[in-house]
Parts: sequence; structure tokens; C-alpha cells
Amino acid sequence: MKDIVTEKTNKVDRAPIVMVDRGDCHFVEKARHIQRAGGKVALVVNNDDVPVEHIIMADDGTGGDIMIPLVLISKKDGQILEDHYKNNKNNPDELRRLILDVDFQIEHNSNTVKVEVFMNSESEEVYKLVDELSKFPELLEYLNFIPYYLTFQRYDFDNSIEPEKRVADENCLGGGKYCARPFYSTEKLDEKSVLKENLLQKCIWQYTSDRNITGQYFEYLVRFYYGCYKSTDQGESRFTIECGKATMDKVGLPESKIDKCFAESFITNEELKPIEFKRMEAVLENKIFNEDIAKKSKMHAKLLPSAFINGKQFWGSYEKKAVLEAICSGLQKKLKSAIKKEALKPIEFKKMEAVLENKIFNEDIAKKSKMHAKLLPSAFINGKQFWGSYEKKAVLEAICSGLQKKPEICYKEGGFVKTSTTGKTFWKFFLIVLGIVLGISLIIFILCRKYMAKSVVDKLSESDIDLKVNTVVTSYLALKDKS
Repeated sequence: MKDIVTEKTNKVDRAPIVMVDRGDCHFVEKARHIQRAGGKVALVVNNDDVPVEHIIMADDGTGGDIMIPLVLISKKDGQILEDHYKNNKNNPDELRRLILDVDFQIEHNSNTVKVEVFMNSESEEVYKLVDELSKFPELLEYLNFIPYYLTFQRYDFDNSIEPEKRVADENCLGGGKYCARPFYSTEKLDEKSVLKENLLQKCIWQYTSDRNITGQYFEYLVRFYYGCYKSTDQGESRFTIECGKATMDKVGLPESKIDKCFAESFITNEELKPIEFKRMEAVLENKIFNEDIAKKSKMHAKLLPSAFINGKQFWGSYEKKAVLEAICSGLQKKLKSAIKKEALKPIEFKKMEAVLENKIFNEDIAKKSKMHAKLLPSAFINGKQFWGSYEKKAVLEAICSGLQKKPEICYKEGGFVKTSTTGKTFWKFFLIVLGIVLGISLIIFILCRKYMAKSVVDKLSESDIDLKVNTVVTSYLALKDKS
């Protein structure tokens, strides 16, 4: 199968959903060619039998301009589509019956969206996103936000060595079991400071989540980003555990409770003195890190950051608009019950309209689902879907076909021909006259029949009387002669 879109042709073959083979170039390059040609969805057919759910279509670092979705399908499914095209390429009517409907849905079982983010305390894109989401406090009430802070093992780490026998690592915790990823940030960050900040942020989340005050967790992240993440004007790093604790104080978080969570996350069988704990934390196992690593394996999170919304992995950009769209798709009632236009000032409404529920759109979306409208535009005439061209004559013909009494435009522009009514009028008149004549004839026939029957009866009666008189006279004369 040849690619429908190439650099040479740079044209889309009819449909806005374009199917190409996997291979020869990166996914991003394929998507770029299809987007430039006018395609709306890039459908990539796998070139081997590996299950597509095990393949990650990652950005190669140049995909910032890609605005269309890229969908990977199995080799088997691609072959079915290709065979259908080849068998019917000279039959456009049959090809028009094939509809590829690409729908991205996020399940919503309640009116709370579960957002799970695999991140790191040096993930700048997450800080920026949280900063944007924090501007919508009404939206945060609907979020069940769960962060998982990821670490990575040193390449030569031996998990069989008991923690007490491990050798401390200058840049890692747990004797090399918990290391930070290579930094993509332009800031000067210390690996151990990142790891400790991971623990601190997870303890802050646990504390605020248990008390249903996760707004303070978001506030901490925003304050830490602007106050600690960024280096000073002189280039000195402020990314330290001390800066984090100072930020906690500004937010109003209890340092003692967070410190307790921090210390108890390290796994040990004995109570260590402060000086011993300081020495041992570099090699001890950590409960929080272990739980987050297990969750990463269970959910197959491959990238950092990775977000899952209601259990479905989010593959889009971490820009505000894209994330808000995904979150709102996971809500049943969205913000309808919490945010009312009448209660918002003009400046607030302008801010919130990006996430507000829209009654008109909701009604139209429900109607689309009910009528199974797949194309845009789609027309239904008297409840039946119209599949023809949207040229005037074709549409007029379809509309006029649904009318019993057709207006003059149906005959002038819609291709209908008037039929003469003279013959119909004659036969109608003839049948009426014939019916009247037959009716009168039937009445006359019935009357005549009754009259004739009566006459016959009368005659029979007269004959009977004459016979009786003659019999009596004859009998009388006979008796008289005998006497």
C-alpha cells in the first residue's frame, strides 16, 4: 500500500482522514505531510503484527506545529480498508458508503474527574499547567488530582543488596535505587534536591488530600515554581529543601506534620536517632517512591510527565486549552451546577467561558448522537438521511419528494414534471354518471319486479274464485238432476 500523502503530491485523496503505512519516516513527519495537505486525521497502519497498544507514538521534539491527531491501527485492520478500496476504486458509489468515524472519548462515571499525573519536581510544564488551572478554583472542586513522583534506578544498581549494606550515592537516594532523570530544564538543579522535593511535594499532597484542601497543594506548587524553581538573577539555584519549607510556611502548611510524613516514608526496622537517620536515608528503601514506581508499572506510564484522565492516557499538549478540553470531556455535568452566568461579573465570565457548559452545544451534540450523524454537513429530510450532492437541484428534488402537494419551484428547479389532469377528470365524471344510471336502473328493476309479482298473485286469486263457483254450480245441477 502506498502512502496517500507524500511530499511530492502534497494532496489529500478526497477524504480528510488519510491512511498511510508505518515506516520510512517518523510519525511526526507523516502527520506534518498530511496536515499540510489538508488532512484532518492521520491513520497509520502498523507494518508488523505487534499489538498497537504496545507502541508509543512519541514526539521527536519537532511536533510543536502538529494540530491533527495521529491514530495507529493494526496491520490486519489496515489490510481490510486497503482491500475495500482496491476492490471498489472504480465504484465511487460504494466507496462513499465507507465512513471512518474517529471519536476520542473520556469515560465519565461521576461528576468528578480523576487526573493522575506522573511527574517530577523539575517538570516545568506541570508547574505552568497548575498555574493556569489554579485560576479556575471552581474547576479544581471537580478534580481528583493524584500526583506520582517518578524516580529511576542507576544503571548498575543491584536490588538484591540489603539497604543497610548499600553504598551511598552522591546524586541518588536508596543507594542508587532512586535517581532523578536527566534534566531537560535550563535551570541549575541538584539531583538530590529534586528527589527530596519530590518527597516533600508528595507529603504535602497527602496532607491536603486527606483534609480535602488540595487547593493548598496547588498553591504550594505555584509559589515554589516562582520562588524556588527559578534561579536568581545571578544564576544561583534556589531549588532547595529549605526554600520548599519556607514556601510551606507562606501557604500555611504545618511543617511538623509534613516532616513526619517525610521521615516515615523511609523503611527501617528500628528507630533511628536523627544523626543515624541522616546517614541512612541515602541507602534506605522509601515507601512513597516504591508505591509510585509500582503505579507507573501498572499504568504503563512511559513518558515524563504522563497524565491519565479517568484512566485514559492523555496524549495531547500540556497547554491549558488542550488539558481543559480533556478534563471537561470527563465530566457529566461539567460546570453547569457550580458556575452560573448570572453570578459572574463580566470580567469573571470572560475568564470562565473557556470552561463553561453550553446548553446549545449540548443539545446539538445529543441530537447528533440520537440521529447517528457522522458527516459534516449531514442532512435529514423527514427523518431519512440525505446522501446526495448538496447542489440546488439534488436538494430540491429530495425536499419536493417529501411533499404531497408540490409548489411551482419543484417543477421549475427540482426536476419534477406536471402530469395532465384532463383524462382523470373525464373518467371521474364518466364513473359518476355510470354510477347514477346503474343506481336508477336497479331501483326501476326492483319496482318492476314487485309490481309483476303482485299482478301474478292477483290473477291467480281471481282464477281460484271462478273455479270454486263453477264447481259449486256443477254440483248443484248434478244433485238437481238426480232428484
